[in-house]
Amino acid sequence: MSIKIYNENRLTKQPFFRSLIEFLDINHDVTLRTIKAEFKDINNLDRKLEDYIQSGLIKRENRRYYNNFKVFDDIDFTKELVEEPEEPNKIQILSYSKPFFLRSNSILSIKLNESQTYLLLRNGVNDLKFFFSSNFARTDDNLANYFYHVAQGIPLSTLEKDIYRIMGDVDPNYALRYMTVFLLKYTKRELVPNKKPDIFIQTLIKYGYIEAVDDKYYKINVEINDDFADPQVITFDNPEEFIEAQLKATRKIQTSFIV
Repeated sequence: MSIKIYNENRLTKQPFFRSLIEFLDINHDVTLRTIKAEFKDINNLDRKLEDYIQSGLIKRENRRYYNNFKVFDDIDFTKELVEEPEEPNKIQILSYSKPFFLRSNSILSIKLNESQTYLLLRNGVNDLKFFFSSNFARTDDNLANYFYHVAQGIPLSTLEKDIYRIMGDVDPNYALRYMTVFLLKYTKRELVPNKKPDIFIQTLIKYGYIEAVDDKYYKINVEINDDFADPQVITFDNPEEFIEAQLKATRKIQTSFIV
């Protein structure tokens, strides 16, 4: 596949959509008859095609069909990117929610995947939050990426398969409620007892966030930070502006629990 899709949704995940945009990318003056001849085995083709058009992903004009999005490539980002000055306790979470498209074999795609995205997990019971730094491809092992991969049906890493065997497709807020109640005990003591770890404590151990020191007590391996300002969320409406900003985000930040 020559086109890499980011921020996938229900439509872009469909195999027919992926095949169609690849076909439209290299073929021009494409009619409905041409599409039906190329994809004769696709059920409900007309309905699916109409869904793509209504969503703005495919354009129909003068009975011809086109990809209705830009596929970004190396040539679109030729100027040198200047990273913002580092402010250790000031973090920006960059957000763009719609699908966008890159050449899959481009240097741009590699650099974007290697850039850092910052993830924050909250719960509805207390103020403790999980903060993670991950590559943009979200292949790093952390709890936020686990919940994301399970929710999106993305193949799990070796560690995540172990986590899935422990707690499965659990509701994130439910899991975080139990995890944070336990972790808050470390604000008052260095070692916390737990004789029979439940699935949530086992998960914290598996990720290395806590560690057994003997048969009864556990120490924490992640800093609990009380002077860490909540990350600022910056939302983009334009994919090109988002990509440019994301490429500048190269600073990997240590996992923290924020209170």
